[in-house]
Amino acid sequence: MSNALSVVQQIHNIISASPKRLATFEKIRSSMSSDQRLSLKPVCPTRWINRGKSVEAVLTNYECIIETLNEILTSHGISEATKQAPGIISLMEKFDTLIGLKICYRMCSI
Repeated sequence: MSNALSVVQQIHNIISASPKRLATFEKIRSSMSSDQRLSLKPVCPTRWINRGKSVEAVLTNYECIIETLNEILTSHGISEATKQAPGIISLMEKFDTLIGLKICYRMCSI
């Protein structure tokens, strides 16, 4: 669960830190589905219910996040985000991370 929450925070930090990356995420999110999706939220260090909402946003936008990170790799030049994106993509593609996210969501949203 700790690793899953760390991934959620890293995703939020990379995508929300730049208006350009956030716009890329919003564009991909709107093109991938017509239903209303949750926006990314930071992991709250004290309120567990808010952690559940943060994890839910990542689970709901899972494909959009991976697509956004791939877009950051190809079109956003050399930055700290382009250095961190491959590691986050590989973490998100691991079974342990996905299960950790689902368990964390179930525990934090009770």
